[in-house]
Amino acid sequence: MAAEIMDDKIQVDYRIKISVKTPLKEHKGRFNAASVSEMTIMIAGELGDRRDIVLHSRSCSQMPLQRIQDTQRSYDPLQYPLLFVRGEDGYDLNINDVNKTTSNDYYAYYMMQRVNDFNTLLRCPRFFQQYIVDMYAKAERNDNKVTSENFGKLVMLPPFFTEGPRYMHGYAQEGMTYVRHRGTPDLYVTFTYKPSWPEITVELLPGQVAADRVDLVYTVFQQNIKEMLHVLKDVQVFEKLAYFMY
Repeated sequence: MAAEIMDDKIQVDYRIKISVKTPLKEHKGRFNAASVSEMTIMIAGELGDRRDIVLHSRSCSQMPLQRIQDTQRSYDPLQYPLLFVRGEDGYDLNINDVNKTTSNDYYAYYMMQRVNDFNTLLRCPRFFQQYIVDMYAKAERNDNKVTSENFGKLVMLPPFFTEGPRYMHGYAQEGMTYVRHRGTPDLYVTFTYKPSWPEITVELLPGQVAADRVDLVYTVFQQNIKEMLHVLKDVQVFEKLAYFMY
């Protein structure tokens, strides 16, 4: 794409190359090719800052760059033309104005697997991961941005608002109280998952592995955590719990 906007008189053969040399005064693995099946996103600035999304016209090279918001309805098909080959609209703020659907609600619905519904997203392994983290960044920027302009008044989130700052701070204080009154914990449990869990493999589409369906892995993982807590708290495989934190 960069080559397309260069001067037509310059005939250069462009190539993309992953360097195998150790960069000078840098970490030796800085330019290594990716070796893990994970996708992440880094957002510069404070949460809620506008992301710099730039459009460049291919038909008119003299047209100035155009910046758009990630809530512009054409952002999804412009950024992911392989996923939205018909140019379907993505989320925009008008949806929120009409039926109070947040971007998180919209994309959670869009990523669901349904019977007799061919969902293209679920069949694009790493592309699906990129799409998820991108839309998550959009939801974080928009759904958590409570201002007098979009909700009518400023709202201070109460301590019982799950995963809010006051909620997390309260649990940290409770943890310190437990230790002060009861002593140090007897068990510190870390829960992980196996890609071969039958609850995951039975739901995979043909040719998929667990890493291709992070949505499925997350759902199964949360269900198994709830079952583990039930065994520890209610079945009491060790003893009756004096206290616990999760």
